[in-house]
Amino acid sequence: GHVPFSPRSCCMHSSEVLSRAFAMPLTNPAFPPGPYRFVNREFLIITYETDLDALRAVVPEPLQVTKPVVKYEFIRMPDSTGFGDYTESGQVIPVEYKGVEGNYLHSMYLNDHPPIAGGRELWGFPKKLATPHFAVEIDTLIGTLDYGPVRVATGTMGFKH
Repeated sequence: GHVPFSPRSCCMHSSEVLSRAFAMPLTNPAFPPGPYRFVNREFLIITYETDLDALRAVVPEPLQVTKPVVKYEFIRMPDSTGFGDYTESGQVIPVEYKGVEGNYLHSMYLNDHPPIAGGRELWGFPKKLATPHFAVEIDTLIGTLDYGPVRVATGTMGFKH
């Protein structure tokens, strides 16, 4: 359990540090302790082919890139325990490790600080602040990613096609 800081003591005791060690700063973390639930997520995943050597140049050993494929994702996260309502976008590269298939998360961009901090501190995800957007516009899903004033990615698909 979470031990509140006791103002009557001269300093934070080791038991208080250990109870708060799930996030930084210890006295005012960006997100609460788990468990975490991610409910009603919406995805648009675009799979594309690219240069195999370019992928191998960005995927660290001992992971192995076996095909020239990237999955670009736009994800709406409207109901996430302790993280709020946010959107994320990024690149996922299929890989293998000792013959077992998995995914390498190359980059993830979010529009909300708590899930950036939690994703980095708890799970080691490469999350950064940007402006992803994912919504239905009439009969079309539209996903965009802006980094500062620059439009980095756009993806569209017919709604429920």
